[in-house]
Amino acid sequence: MLSQQAAPVVASRTPITALLQGHWAGPMHLDQPGGGSQEFWMELIVKPIEADGKTPDPAAPKTGDRFTWTIIYARAKDSAEGRQERPYELVVVDPAKGRYDIDEKSSIVIPMTHLGPALASTFGVGETRLIATYELGETAIDGEPAATLDVRIFTHPDTPGEITGGKDGVPEVKVWVPGSLQRARMVKVHAEAAK
Repeated sequence: MLSQQAAPVVASRTPITALLQGHWAGPMHLDQPGGGSQEFWMELIVKPIEADGKTPDPAAPKTGDRFTWTIIYARAKDSAEGRQERPYELVVVDPAKGRYDIDEKSSIVIPMTHLGPALASTFGVGETRLIATYELGETAIDGEPAATLDVRIFTHPDTPGEITGGKDGVPEVKVWVPGSLQRARMVKVHAEAAK
């Protein structure tokens, strides 16, 4: 059973690839203005990809190292209904600067930045802009500490934005109205439970 309180995340020098490595799973909610909400299942699998006979070390990632970034969506846990598997890859660009890419293997590459306990990105699809974060944390399950991965994806129209302020020495501020929020709290799946 998950506790309602998450422990604070302690700053770590451990590379994000080592912290993210594993199989994560949990319910995802799609929230829309006015209270509309849908729930579905999400999984993320991060593991080193062998290349030229060498397997990257998640604890010491190097530029060019690749890891799976397999996202799985389904209507519910253990359901084949609506199942989508997206076999993306996490590419190490510059670990010292916290730079990574998500290679969607379709000519789409999404830059990600390691910020504190999270990987974050901003990108647009069609007429929608998305702000995505994958943030590591910790909670308790049956009284035992467990790693968590909180996913947050906000959307808003990819427009110039409305302007407010700009009078009497007050700077102009551009604003956008959020269109939706996808949110999930995933926990690591033990190897035997993942089979």
